[in-house]
Amino acid sequence: MKLRRILAHQTIRGPVLGFVDGIINALTLASGSIAGSGPAMTLGLAIRISAFAFGTGCLVLFVSGYVDLRSELVRATRELSLARDKNLAVTRLGHAVLRDSGLDAAAGGTASFLGCFLPLVVAVIVPSQAWIGIVVAIAMLAVLGAALARSIGGRWLTWSIILAASGMVLTGVGLWLQIA
Repeated sequence: MKLRRILAHQTIRGPVLGFVDGIINALTLASGSIAGSGPAMTLGLAIRISAFAFGTGCLVLFVSGYVDLRSELVRATRELSLARDKNLAVTRLGHAVLRDSGLDAAAGGTASFLGCFLPLVVAVIVPSQAWIGIVVAIAMLAVLGAALARSIGGRWLTWSIILAASGMVLTGVGLWLQIA
């Protein structure tokens, strides 16, 4: 299967959720290290936290996507009054749901890794001013908010402010929890 054909079937849901999840993981799990109240942010710690974000992003996106799509097939089977042995979920459509859920999870997990890793690596590169990693993460949320608003016809400033403010709140939660 060609990459273009695979990507044509994918939605932006997985990558967007993954990217936001990754940034939130960075802000919550590593805010102490980035803000200077915890252990110094190292490349190894940044990779470990980002790998965690990748794993959780993949799992959550796969389960939610698979359950959503498979339930649609089960519902369609009932609405069409098909016999139990003609359940659409066990046909090629069921296999396509499994494949699409896996691809969406992989795209979302990768976006989660990147969303987490980018602000953390800034803190590694500039250790004397590691707090810049928090600024980068919050700016990433604001830019993502503006882009999402534009794509769905929303108010870009409102979306930017809401996502950036959410990032600030989660940074505060991370500092309060003192995880890393």
